[in-house]
Amino acid sequence: MSKIISYDEAAREKLLSGASIIAKAVRVTLGPSGKTVLIRRKGEKFPIATKDGVTVASEVESSDIFEQQAIESIQQVASNADYESGDGTTTATILTEAIFKLGSELQDKEVNFIDLKRGIDVATHSIVNRLKEISKPCDDLIELEKVALISSNNDLEISKIVVEAYDVAGKQGVVNIKRSNTNETYITTISGMNLPTGYRSIYFITDIENQLVELDNPYIYMTDEKITTVTDNLNSLLKICSVEDHSLLIVCKEMDPAILGMLAENRQKGNLKVCVCIAPSFGEEQKDILKDLGLVLGKHPFIDKEGVQFNDLKVGFIEKEINGEIDSRYPNPDDILNFLPRSEAVMVNKDRLSIKGPVDVTDEENEAIKKSAEGRANKLSDSLKNVRDQYEKGLLQTRISRLRDGIAYINIGAVSDIEYGEKQDRIKDALYAVKSAAEEGIIPGGGTALLFLSQEEFETPKSYSVELGMQIVYQSIREPFNQILKNVGYNVGPKNLSLIESNLGYGIDARRQEFCVDMIEQGIIVPVKVTRVALENAASVAGTLLTTDCIIVDDEVYEKQTQNYGI
Repeated sequence: MSKIISYDEAAREKLLSGASIIAKAVRVTLGPSGKTVLIRRKGEKFPIATKDGVTVASEVESSDIFEQQAIESIQQVASNADYESGDGTTTATILTEAIFKLGSELQDKEVNFIDLKRGIDVATHSIVNRLKEISKPCDDLIELEKVALISSNNDLEISKIVVEAYDVAGKQGVVNIKRSNTNETYITTISGMNLPTGYRSIYFITDIENQLVELDNPYIYMTDEKITTVTDNLNSLLKICSVEDHSLLIVCKEMDPAILGMLAENRQKGNLKVCVCIAPSFGEEQKDILKDLGLVLGKHPFIDKEGVQFNDLKVGFIEKEINGEIDSRYPNPDDILNFLPRSEAVMVNKDRLSIKGPVDVTDEENEAIKKSAEGRANKLSDSLKNVRDQYEKGLLQTRISRLRDGIAYINIGAVSDIEYGEKQDRIKDALYAVKSAAEEGIIPGGGTALLFLSQEEFETPKSYSVELGMQIVYQSIREPFNQILKNVGYNVGPKNLSLIESNLGYGIDARRQEFCVDMIEQGIIVPVKVTRVALENAASVAGTLLTTDCIIVDDEVYEKQTQNYGI
């Protein structure tokens, strides 16, 4: 296998060109007057319209294999920002290009680029600390609605629904999104529990587009043991669910890869509606989580050395007609299903398990289940008063939240697939922004907080190259503010610009094109976490690109790339 290699100035020029290509496509989406990008994917009948930065970034490609390396590096920035905070992907992309571009202009100067990168890291760390210092706590629903309003591109209906859903789900909860059966967008709320674990194999996925597993009325087998063999009782459970078309969720400590593969294969063939998740945490913490889940569902999990054990269940046999033949050794469903809880529905993605409350229970039983869950939450709250260890306190607070919070569904109404996709992107952005604001607080939006911090003086380091790296970052963080105004077509005068640079909270209401002396009061705000994550990821990748002097690509990758473009 041979390699395609580019060196020195030629390599750097290609990287800079690639960074410019992706940034130009993404930057137009920033701000209240951000433009829509129309994307046509291979194999799809219609294009999609979106203002979501990470979606746009993920679609950008270049026919030049070396430019593509820069594009894919910045796609990683956008992807990381989206994963960590759910928003700020456009800001992250703009910052990456700005830092990289300014640094690239120094290539002909006598600069040590390793020290330059060190300066970028030092400045980033300093700005992140200042962001935390100027942040304002945000736990009021009215303020959170302002956050959602900005992130949803000033859609009042979406912002209200998002905050209502967040209020129901709580900080530890999950808000699920699906398409409405009507043209109306609304929320539905139910009891249940959310856990930080995902599907064990992608072959369990039922909704390819959204990468989700959805199970209707599944039985749930919960255990703190590792499933290493298919015991008689597990075989009976799988046979019953297969024959009688029951859905099954297995939550266990671990599962042997051979058994996992067998279940995934049967799921793919349509023989069994099943999903496997690993129980969160370990040891006593894991047992506590499973017990809490069992309490919410009304059935005790199978915990080692506690109560009845799954493999000790005495399962008898009955006669049953299957595909026209009598099976005299068919496991009696009552002997095994009666010991498993059954949920109204389950939704699983790669890192989150959402379980609705129990079905097949009477109103009296359901009320008793709710009282038991509230009773345990109250007991944990009482014990919290005597806990000094911060880690243990965090675990208890999380358990309390799971027991008390509900599950919210935002049902998106849309006439077309294009409208649904665009609304879904904005709702996701608003949800993540609200959660981020609740976690780390808020700062004035519109790029003004970074603009204000760009004017701060910093201690001059001994190294010239380190100082240049710091200056690059402080100059680059002005770009989001400039781009927002550019997208709206507004030119800020020197006097107003000086006021904004000197006073935290001053800014421009880009939607109204007016000078503003209190951005937060005006509702123009951004979560600290979104800005922090965007800057940290941008600085990391831009610094790496600046210290790159050679690009090596396998010829197979090159050939595939050129074939895609008919070169």
